[in-house]
Amino acid sequence: MIRAMLMSVLVALMVAVVSVPTLPAQQAARPPIKELMGENLALMQNILVGLMTSTYEQIPKSAEVMKTHAEDIQKNRPPEITGQVNIDRFNAYAFTLKNSTEHLLLVTQELIKHDKSPESPGMMNIDYLRVVVAGHYSNMVTTCVNCHNQFRRKPVSMMGAGPGGMMKSKK
Repeated sequence: MIRAMLMSVLVALMVAVVSVPTLPAQQAARPPIKELMGENLALMQNILVGLMTSTYEQIPKSAEVMKTHAEDIQKNRPPEITGQVNIDRFNAYAFTLKNSTEHLLLVTQELIKHDKSPESPGMMNIDYLRVVVAGHYSNMVTTCVNCHNQFRRKPVSMMGAGPGGMMKSKK
């Protein structure tokens, strides 16, 4: 059940990538937020691999960077997002991403403690924690998709997307 939920989250993440546009030409001088978005995709993939393989030790590093990115995104709101309602909505998405990431980190730390525990894994039922972590991950993905649907409607291609890759706008 958890794997099925994580796979559906992966599909949602892939859909989010397809809907992530690049900044307009006049905004090309502002690469930081674009770079953050590209890095966030790779970080989300790393977190998903950690969840799917139960290798929780690899999750905190990526999640910490995601949390910092969420803070940076809020501080560096794209100038094309104007009007108080849109600004508030954008800030809410950034805050929700940060909040979900913080909660994912907290529960992941408990899973790491469990893995290091001398108790037999069968003696401790922690499946509920795995579901909670998956829920926070799902919320992170949903937040990204919702924000992109709201503020970045121009489609992009998947060519080169992923760790170290760059996404290109369709013309």
